[in-house]
Amino acid sequence: MYELVISGGDSFTFGAELPTDNSVNPNPSSWANLVAQRIGKQHVNVARSGRSNSYISRHVHHQLQLAFENNIGPEEIFVQVMWTFVNRNEFAIGIPTVEYDSPWLFLTTFSHLDETESDWFKKTDQSLPNWKYVFEQLKSNYNRNRDLGIVDFAKNYNKLVQSQPLNDSYTSIKEVIHLQNTLLLHKVSFLFTYVNQHVTQGLFHDADKNPGSQYLNSLRKFVKHKNWYSFPGNFQKYIGFDDWAKHNNYKYATSHPLELAHADAADLIYHHLVKNNDK
Repeated sequence: MYELVISGGDSFTFGAELPTDNSVNPNPSSWANLVAQRIGKQHVNVARSGRSNSYISRHVHHQLQLAFENNIGPEEIFVQVMWTFVNRNEFAIGIPTVEYDSPWLFLTTFSHLDETESDWFKKTDQSLPNWKYVFEQLKSNYNRNRDLGIVDFAKNYNKLVQSQPLNDSYTSIKEVIHLQNTLLLHKVSFLFTYVNQHVTQGLFHDADKNPGSQYLNSLRKFVKHKNWYSFPGNFQKYIGFDDWAKHNNYKYATSHPLELAHADAADLIYHHLVKNNDK
């Protein structure tokens, strides 16, 4: 058993839309928390909804350093990360963002939009118990971005940078390799997984033939794939948590799997760790 487990990710690791979700603390029923209960004495889950791979790497690195400062040895630490979509980005800006790690600002391809008016949200079932909560969160995020002047910035960012995937893939793969190499350097045990196939497409394949892609493709060769976990199945090449849960017809809220999927995912990951002597 490890002295400390550090978990990083986005809403799928946070446990968004699980019954006790309060948008502040990671849900006790999330897959990460369930795995950590089995293999660690302490657990720090730094996942947050909507955040980027830059956020994940930054916060896991920070918790790792805090652990070292508190005399927790590398051999006593296990890190588990579920990487997210590469088209999410983070910037340290000159004004407060109302986020707990302000002044870091997170941007997605939807940051300039009111997602309550989007096609995907309009298709969600309003009878879902958390529909109103999600509606209010989406509306609040948009109003914040508008009031901070972020909507116009996000529009231009999408137009100038995210109109092609090279920058997003390059930025994210650097974050993955940075964390990977820190963990390898300090001989900290770790497991990387991912939300769904779009994450791995962005990390490993997008923009591979774009002008300037030689630098991105060179970085990709440094990834240690033996430390990655893909969920079981033979219906596609890369199977992340979300792919696996949908394929197996687990119950969802508006866009996230609920308790049973998290519990079964935790079982799969735990048994993978036992098999590979990483528990």
